Amino acid sequence: MWYLLVYLAALYATRAAAHILGDPQHFSPYFYDKYVAHLWLVRTHGVTGALNLLLGPWLLSSRVRNNWPCWHRLLGKLYFLALVPAALTGLALSCIAYGGITASSALVFLSMGWAYSGWRAYQSIRVGNVSAHRLWMFRHYALTLAAVSLRIQSAWRLGLGEDFPAIYAQCAWMSWLPNLLLAECYIHRKTLTSWIRW
Repeated sequence: MWYLLVYLAALYATRAAAHILGDPQHFSPYFYDKYVAHLWLVRTHGVTGALNLLLGPWLLSSRVRNNWPCWHRLLGKLYFLALVPAALTGLALSCIAYGGITASSALVFLSMGWAYSGWRAYQSIRVGNVSAHRLWMFRHYALTLAAVSLRIQSAWRLGLGEDFPAIYAQCAWMSWLPNLLLAECYIHRKTLTSWIRW
């Protein structure tokens, strides 16, 4: 599972960064006007967000954390340095997102949840609460993976012949709500198992 996560993170992070840093003429016509008008926001978010996506699996790896703690701390510092501009630009862009108020509200909530969970993870490790830090990072990276979920869902539904303007707002919500739900189910799996048995 971890290897699949590394593969998906690397694939979508490199593709997104290359696309955002490339010729704006290749931007989707649905996003072109807003992307060009706010190019520095788009590129800052794309590059720093891609770095978060790439680093996440390595920070969640218990092998790296236990065998190379110095690397874990170094990558963690780099992750949080990238998170600040990624979160700020993500929130700004979500306010003007394609798809109207439905898509925009989905991405605003995602951006706020992403920033909040990242801040809680950082705050926890600063006071030495390792267990809380791990839980918040797990939630946080589940939201980071919304970037992957959104693209997979959009591609899948377009492949079924659906119209992009009709599906984008739905995909915006479904890119992160299931991720967060699954993360919470995993975190509380012992409680859920006991409840199901009862």
